[in-house]
Amino acid sequence: MTGAIRRAVGADWAICRALLPQACSRTDGPIEGLILLLESGPRVGGAAVLRFDGQDAWLGLTVVPTVRRQGLGSYVYNAAVAAARAGGARRLVAACDTFAEPAAAPFLEKHGFAAVTQITTFEANFAASAPILSRMRDELVARNRIPAGWSVTTLAQAPQQSVAQLFAEYIAHRADLADAPLRLDQEAGRWDSSPVILENGRPVGALVTERDGTTWTVEGRFVVRGYQSGVANAILLGAAVDLGAANQATYIRFDSREDNRDTLKLVRRLEAVPLRVRTRFERALY
Repeated sequence: MTGAIRRAVGADWAICRALLPQACSRTDGPIEGLILLLESGPRVGGAAVLRFDGQDAWLGLTVVPTVRRQGLGSYVYNAAVAAARAGGARRLVAACDTFAEPAAAPFLEKHGFAAVTQITTFEANFAASAPILSRMRDELVARNRIPAGWSVTTLAQAPQQSVAQLFAEYIAHRADLADAPLRLDQEAGRWDSSPVILENGRPVGALVTERDGTTWTVEGRFVVRGYQSGVANAILLGAAVDLGAANQATYIRFDSREDNRDTLKLVRRLEAVPLRVRTRFERALY
């Protein structure tokens, strides 16, 4: 099957948004779309979207399922490479859920991409996980090992401007947590059940969680320098368990990089199951 590539203009962007909603969701830089028009069968066979960010071009690409495995993906991809180079990009970047789209990695690797980061979202049963997560905190309390001057509160009761500043410093700059919340002080209510450690009223650590019904998602964690010990982490986890139990949580979700041995060990202990695998691929154009 053959086709032709058309640069997206006007109503074509509705097609791009329908086929590649994630790629079209950000508008903070120049963006270009390509539409694959077929000579037979369904009129539109696929699309590609490029979002330019400095010398990087973020690529989203899809071919409609009914016409896949006929070389059309490579056809659209080659057109996207030409458009990226014409736009001044020196590197292509692609991010996708390789758990939901198992064919994505082989396709990208075939075209010269290499996986550079991989973050898996896991889900575990809250009731079964709670004793494991709170055990270390409870042992510290029983041995009177909680540092003097420490108290635990929630984000709703903490000095939010200070927490947001520390969150941005310790978490938001990390590429592997690019989806984490960035403006805690401007999103009142969304993160209120997140535990925060205060030392004499000053925030020194937080476990930022988002509640969606009875599912709790860990969005990120920080402990300031000088306090990065197992004690702080145990206190935060224990407090998060208490908050989850009080709000009748049924599931807990959290992320792990492929090289985070401690978290992957916890995955096994909690018998957590993978929900998605966000993989970032890169390919140099020159």
